[in-house]
Amino acid sequence: MRRTARSSFFRCALACALLASIVALQATAAPTTVLFEGVLRTPGGGPVSDGDYKLTFALYATQNDANPLWSETIGAVAVKGGVFVHGLGTATAIPDAALANATLLGVQVDAEPELPRVPLHAVGYARRAGIAEGLACTGCVSVAALAFDGDIDLGGQSLKAKNALFSGDLTAKTVTAQSFLGDGSKLTGIATVSGSCKSGEAVVGVGADNKVVCAPVAGGGELSALTGGLLSNRVTTTVSASGLPLAIPDSTGAEAVAMLDVTEAGKADKLSVSLKISNSDLAKVRVVLLPPDDKAIGITLCDPCGGTDEKSLDLTWPPAKEKSGSLAGYLGKSVKGIWTLKVLDSGFCIPQAPGNAAICDVGKGIDGALLAASIQVEVLSSGTVSVPGTLIATSGLQLPTWPSVAPACGPAQQGSTYLQTTKGRLVVCDGADWRTLPFEKACGNEIVSGDEECDDGNNVDTDACTNACTKAVCGDKIVQTGVEECDDGNTKSDDGCSSTCKSEVAPVGCADGTEDFKWNGEMVACDGNFLRSNFETACANGWHPANANEYATYGGKSKAPNKIYWVDTAWDSQGKDTSLKNWAGFYDSSNGAGWNNLSQNSDCTWIASPSEACYLSFSNHDYGQLKGCHCRGGNPNSTGHGVVCVQNGKALPRL
Repeated sequence: MRRTARSSFFRCALACALLASIVALQATAAPTTVLFEGVLRTPGGGPVSDGDYKLTFALYATQNDANPLWSETIGAVAVKGGVFVHGLGTATAIPDAALANATLLGVQVDAEPELPRVPLHAVGYARRAGIAEGLACTGCVSVAALAFDGDIDLGGQSLKAKNALFSGDLTAKTVTAQSFLGDGSKLTGIATVSGSCKSGEAVVGVGADNKVVCAPVAGGGELSALTGGLLSNRVTTTVSASGLPLAIPDSTGAEAVAMLDVTEAGKADKLSVSLKISNSDLAKVRVVLLPPDDKAIGITLCDPCGGTDEKSLDLTWPPAKEKSGSLAGYLGKSVKGIWTLKVLDSGFCIPQAPGNAAICDVGKGIDGALLAASIQVEVLSSGTVSVPGTLIATSGLQLPTWPSVAPACGPAQQGSTYLQTTKGRLVVCDGADWRTLPFEKACGNEIVSGDEECDDGNNVDTDACTNACTKAVCGDKIVQTGVEECDDGNTKSDDGCSSTCKSEVAPVGCADGTEDFKWNGEMVACDGNFLRSNFETACANGWHPANANEYATYGGKSKAPNKIYWVDTAWDSQGKDTSLKNWAGFYDSSNGAGWNNLSQNSDCTWIASPSEACYLSFSNHDYGQLKGCHCRGGNPNSTGHGVVCVQNGKALPRL
């Protein structure tokens, strides 16, 4: 007879629940299945036959749901005496959401219709979990009761605390904080950088052992890396041979030789050589470059330097490949010194060959020329530092002084500047020659320095500080405005200017108070009865008798000398003017009539004309060659005469 369970379905209530609760409480972890116990009976009310039955279990939210929240089918559930026990979720796990919303359980035997749904009841563990699910707890679990046996995963969230988060030990791979309080003197377990660099070295990094890594600076360290690009000692220099174009001897065995002087010290990072050559047959040309430390073998740049029909060479090594030797062999080494370039032509030049007429000169034994030669080197310099930006020196900038041996001046030295202390000037190389910048005098810069007594920064010579930066004093020949009335260059009185630089000059130039004629206030004619013995006393205090030079300079040429406009001068044996102090003077009898009928007697007596007027030759003043004296009218010992006076301080040097 077919087994059936349609007649009745007895569900376990309290007993089942107790059994489930007991099992859950004995478990060491939360259960994943729900234990269910039931009884299958026949329509007559008795238990079904013992055996295995195919049962389908389903959870529903409500009695009328057509689709279950969860279901699973078990092909063989053991039934004995009508009773069976099954753990729901054994075959198909029950989702948390299904378990949270399920209120009814349905059971289907084989393909028969589902038995009436029965309500679910919570077991002890499930009830406890229900309480915890809606738990809002603050302080319900003591901190002392918390113990973690694994890592806490906060799911991308962070811990926040108003006060200190930890008072004990903290172990972490990385700690990031906005601020760090305390001096850190008691921190342990943190790898700090240690070590220091020796003199002449700088820190360039930190090693895996947390010790500083040092590199020498004085020996060519990379300054741009150490200074963040503010300074650089990487220098690129191009040195060109001078004296070019240089003729190439035509098959004589002699070489055209050019020198390239590399002055930049340091290890070369890049090195190249460029050449331009013209020749009738480059197939017969060889070029050898001798570095400073190689005077015999050198580097053969090309041999031959082209084909038979090629007449011009314009190459740079590298990328051109050397015939023998290697420029690369000098990388990482100093290339400072004289590099010698030798060009040898081993073939004859045939002028009549196509293209050779403008290249070779058979008469002079020339076949083409070395047109250009240069060497370009990039070094990590040990002696040059460049500033890519602007250099601001807040405490002064000291230039090198001019060496005892004049340095070279060429394209490589363009901009080099020296202080030439011996001549007080700056010397600047313009790439071709040295140019000089003379200094202005320090006087006038408002800075008292050196032997200066003062420096007022102006060019006014009559204030308290002269243009020579000396303090104005009486006797310096400079009249200080508002302080001195005169200054004749001495501190004597009774010479027209007193020892305190007060004027002693009489307002009238003539001692007797008479003035017959005045020339612009600088020279006057005194109409008096003066003899030879009192000529020098004819002028008032602060005035003196004019000599011929002064008479001409201050306007005397506009007046012919007569009794009133007396002017005279005498000379010594050397032809130097001595004025009236040497009245007898000297004369040269070979002079003949001399200047305008000069007297030929030693007493200088004038042979006067009826008008008693004479005209002195002031235009020549050739007194150094013709010795003599000028006299005015009659005998100065017996005839009264006038005298021309000049104010002291206006006097001109004696001739």
